[in-house]
Amino acid sequence: MTHIAAIDSGSKEGSSARETDEIELSHLLCIPRFFFGLVSQVLVSSSIQFMAPAFSVHMSKYGFSPVFIGCCFAVPGVIYAALSPLMYLFTERLPKRAVILIGILMMSVGMFFVGTSKSMGLENNPAMIILGLMIIGAAAGMISIPVLPEMLEAIDERNDRNYNLEKLNDYISGIFVTSNGLGEFIGPVLSSILNDRYGFREAQDIYANIILVFGVIYFFSVGHIYIFMRTDKERSNSKAVPQKHMELEEQLEGENVTA
Repeated sequence: MTHIAAIDSGSKEGSSARETDEIELSHLLCIPRFFFGLVSQVLVSSSIQFMAPAFSVHMSKYGFSPVFIGCCFAVPGVIYAALSPLMYLFTERLPKRAVILIGILMMSVGMFFVGTSKSMGLENNPAMIILGLMIIGAAAGMISIPVLPEMLEAIDERNDRNYNLEKLNDYISGIFVTSNGLGEFIGPVLSSILNDRYGFREAQDIYANIILVFGVIYFFSVGHIYIFMRTDKERSNSKAVPQKHMELEEQLEGENVTA
């Protein structure tokens, strides 16, 4: 009898372990930190691609060669790659959402510098543009690197659904890649429209202000002043990275290598 009871108990536990909720995008998007994290990643991709249609034409006005212009356009990627291994220093000291907010504000400043903003009275010279590209590269790292763990932690802290871990990882992986593709679509299309209508400097100003407004919305939607304060769960996560985050990051790296 005891043996039978143990089997029944085990089967019930196995059955309950198999009972998981269906993953619904609408539910995930109702989590503010998840939604705004996703939009932040769209913003990173679109900001880099925003410069693509008109940047080379604008820089050629200074008489630079195509090789030099190509090297300038590579500056954000070089800075991103160089600073990425150091980003953990920021996330160890600040909540991930605070690092993301700082990155958004830096992205806005970088876009103002690249356009040598008329509204800010910046001098129209190549040195200012290159400085802006460097700021954009650093800002991209401050957003892209912590945003995926931040989105997963937001789902953890909501804790109102029992998701299958493997399915959730696959689902978030797909959404994350889609957000990159969406940003790469929005950036050049919007840039072409604004550059055609207003010119390069004005277009950069407009987009920089869009990013700035999003930063303000992010601040008030994700936690106000508490955005700079760690929750108890974040303190524990800063000491040991959750296994499922590591699995998802490895999965994303594998997909990038395959691509």
